[in-house]
Formats: sequence, structure tokens, C-alpha cells
Amino acid sequence: LLAQAEEMDKKNRELTETRRQLEHRNRDLERISALDTLTQIANRRRFDAALRQEWRRSARDESPLSLVFCDIDYFKRFNDTYGHAVGDAVLKAVAVAMQSSLRTYDLLGRIGGEEFLIASPGSVLDEAAGLAERILEKIRNTAVSGSQKIAVTMSAGVTSLGDQDAKAEALLARADAALYMAKQAGRDRVIVL
Repeated sequence: LLAQAEEMDKKNRELTETRRQLEHRNRDLERISALDTLTQIANRRRFDAALRQEWRRSARDESPLSLVFCDIDYFKRFNDTYGHAVGDAVLKAVAVAMQSSLRTYDLLGRIGGEEFLIASPGSVLDEAAGLAERILEKIRNTAVSGSQKIAVTMSAGVTSLGDQDAKAEALLARADAALYMAKQAGRDRVIVL
């Protein structure tokens, strides 16, 4: 009977350790599934979930929420001219420069390719536009690692939550439209809608 109890105790310890390892691995998988692997910032899935949550909070509390939609100008040229390793270095440098410009509760996400989105809870339109201008200036002055300095610019579209925004997607669509206008107006600029 004592041997059976000891064997059960051993099995319980093994089971507890296996459960602990699985929980640790699941936390790692959750973290990895929410991050862009190259830039280590939020990926599209994580950003979309956070935006919906912030939109609901802002709508409920009637508090400001702004979006800044950014796109690296002529990014394809970096890959074509310098190679994909330099293009990756540009993306990483831009993500670091952008992240360093944000408050702790702002969220930066890489949405795809060379596109980045910032959700800025508590920011009114003028504050978000100022943030976008500071980021663009910082990007202009960002050195990309390598043997030569590569000039990098971005375009940005900025908008804030309004009464017309029945869904978070409406806010995102307006930020995207503002970004498109910035590209059409010559790039390396901020357009506010």
C-alpha cells in the first residue's frame, strides 16, 4: 500500500510538472502569435483585437481615441536596390523609432508589409497629428544599420473617433483614406481627416 501511495505521489508530481510546462508553452505561443516576428511589435491580429477593445471603451466612456496609419514611402525600392536584408533592417529601425515615440498605453502594430498603425487612446485629433509629425521627423533622422545611411520617409493618415463611427472599422477606413491622400499629395507628410 505504501508503494502504491509513493507511486501515485510520483505520478502526481510528474503530472504537475507537465501541466506547468504546458502552461508555460501556451503563454509563449500566445505571446508569439500576437507579435510580428521581424519587428517584435503587435501583429495585425493583436492590433485589430486591441483596436476593437479601445473603440468600445472610448465609445462607452466618451473618451478620445485616435489612429495614425503610417506607410514607409517607396519601400519596394529598398528591397530592389539594397536587398531584403536591408529592407528588413529598415522595418526594424522604423518600428524602434516609432515605438520610442509612444506613450506606454499607445499601441503600435505592423499591419502588413511596410504599413504600421498606432492606436492612441486619450488623444484628440490635434495631439495625434502632432504625434504623427514627430514620428515622421524621427524617421527622417533614423539611421539604418549597414555601411551607408539610407534616407527613409513615411506618410501618415490621422483620424479620431467621431459620432459617425458605428464600428472600429469605420475609424480604420478613415485613417486609411487619410494615408492614401498623404501618398497622393506627394508622400512624406501627414494628412488629418
